[in-house]
Amino acid sequence: MVYRLMYYIVNVLLRVYFRRIYIDGLSNIPKDKALMIVCNHPMGFVEPILMACLFPIDLNFLVRGDLFENKLLKRFLLATHQIPIYRFKDGFSSLRNNQETMNYVVEVMKKKEALVIFIEGSTDMVMHLRPFKKGMARMALQSLEADPNLEILVLPVGMTFSKGFMPLSEVAISVGKSFSINEIIKGEPERDNINLISDTAYVAIKKHMVHLTNRKDEAVVQSHWDLHNASKDPAFFPRAVKESGFIKDLKELEMSLNDSELHDEKVKSILDRRRGLNTKLPKAMVSGKKNYLGAILALMPGILGMVLYFIPIGVSLFLQKKLVKQKEFVSAVIIASGGVLSLIWIMVIFIITWIFLGILNAVLLLFLFFVSGISALYLLDFRHRI
Repeated sequence: MVYRLMYYIVNVLLRVYFRRIYIDGLSNIPKDKALMIVCNHPMGFVEPILMACLFPIDLNFLVRGDLFENKLLKRFLLATHQIPIYRFKDGFSSLRNNQETMNYVVEVMKKKEALVIFIEGSTDMVMHLRPFKKGMARMALQSLEADPNLEILVLPVGMTFSKGFMPLSEVAISVGKSFSINEIIKGEPERDNINLISDTAYVAIKKHMVHLTNRKDEAVVQSHWDLHNASKDPAFFPRAVKESGFIKDLKELEMSLNDSELHDEKVKSILDRRRGLNTKLPKAMVSGKKNYLGAILALMPGILGMVLYFIPIGVSLFLQKKLVKQKEFVSAVIIASGGVLSLIWIMVIFIITWIFLGILNAVLLLFLFFVSGISALYLLDFRHRI
């Protein structure tokens, strides 16, 4: 129940925070299979909530074990299908708890459910797939040892974020085709099978995300992303776009940037297009990229929305600056705190209005919150366009 409730709430929050979510390959997701979903991990808690809200199946997640030390938080984590995994830095006493986690993972596989594993083992905001930990492969082999008749599929997922943790940024999610662990392991030592599973997953994920050999090229990818938006229909809706094929465009760019012979020419081309956006691009790519009429119509309700939501959003931004040490967790904190505080704020205003002005006025106020909020989001989206 908690999982499903959060599903609907967070779906809305993601569409508020991200200007566009491109997602390809949803048809590749198997149902009613023992499934290990492996993904890169550039953005803290954002990737799991994106998958939980966009994938057509319920998911289980492996998360840092130290989060379960808080009893209240532990209840919420367990209610949303999250499983603790302990690391060396959590202490040797905590590591002993991983056997219980392993038993839970085996049960998840036996029930033919899906388990999400961030196989890099930590989070780092880079457009580069980092070396894998061996935990996923060990879990798969131990599950097969517990039930030799079980078939375990591995589903590779790649995520690429346009501008890191920035609100109204974008993300491209690509789901690859699953492969069967049963079909690739051999009668070899366990260590060889672990390496084989990890290497196969690494190659699969890298096909579905932007993997740059030079981190300086991330700015070039961001410029290319902006140019893509300038040349396409800048519609406010939908916020989540399925099967756009945009990841293929990003992968072609990646190949050019990683090719030493094509690199400088590609960078120059993108930067020249960026500098000449308002003068050199075809008129059709510039005219109409901003809907000024829509912005005018949204101006007054949008300003009202900014006023109405100023306190909860302002507090969430303050909390983010005070509490977050790693930039990779900025988005997750803003999404979570902004969403919770906004809901509390709206309910408080609703109750006060109901008590003093009656239920009809309270309902009208809810409608005003909704319309003004959408209008404010439209104005912010309009302002961030090229």
